Amino acid sequence: MLVEAGRPPLSGHFQPAPDPGLTISERYAALVAAGEIERDRAQARVVEALAGLQERLVTDRIARKSSALGWLFGARESKRPPFVRGLYLHGEVGRGKTMLMDLFYESSPVERRRRAHFHEFMADVHERVHAYRRKLKSGELPDGDPIALTA
Repeated sequence: MLVEAGRPPLSGHFQPAPDPGLTISERYAALVAAGEIERDRAQARVVEALAGLQERLVTDRIARKSSALGWLFGARESKRPPFVRGLYLHGEVGRGKTMLMDLFYESSPVERRRRAHFHEFMADVHERVHAYRRKLKSGELPDGDPIALTA
């Protein structure tokens, strides 16, 4: 999924809504209503896409449960588009990408999650690839592709 962010918030810093039960749409609307940010059509489209992903995460998590009810929901999964395994949010500097991802992360019902900025993520990937290459070279691991091992 590829989405582009809108204009930057009015203030350089924002405070996420304190209620952990709010959706990303509700958090964004609260920031706009409080005058913390200006409503932006591009950001609103990103919020809409992230809200859809958020809903999908909730329903897919229920469908994957091992109960009979989860199995019943899982049967419908084949009619749905493939699950999004990642999200790349792009746009110019200062357009609100980090703010939107922070809102999404804070409103996510998923307990096991990781929030990483692009640079942090890439540094981690390079570190893991390098570690696997060292292990392959030293014979600690059988032959293999360090990229596949990292993924």
